[in-house]
Amino acid sequence: MSLRKHPPERGYVVSSFLPGVLNDLRVRSGGVVLGFICDQRKNLKYWRELPVEYLILHYSLITRKLTEEIHNAGKMLFAWTVNEKESMLRLAGWCVDGLISDDSKLLARTFASSGNERQVKAARKGQA
Repeated sequence: MSLRKHPPERGYVVSSFLPGVLNDLRVRSGGVVLGFICDQRKNLKYWRELPVEYLILHYSLITRKLTEEIHNAGKMLFAWTVNEKESMLRLAGWCVDGLISDDSKLLARTFASSGNERQVKAARKGQA
């Protein structure tokens, strides 16, 4: 298997939309950090059963409650594809662990100014 010949170094996550692939990878390569990519509500139910460290969810599936459940399970949450400032701030306020965007300039601008820190804090308190 390619992962055995060329093990990923620090900072890598091997991810898939397919639960079966992730289960197989865990059996074959126990030390590899895995992530479940999900863009459909019907597949979201699998996250609890999968041997993954990361959930990489389409931002439209993420709620504050789900964010808390994922973190309480000891997993990291990345949101994709977040291309609107309001969504970026809301998700940051809910303490997602990472934001993936097609608009990296907007993402950088959104979090560059100190005024946005207040908006993120308000979102954490449920005020945004």
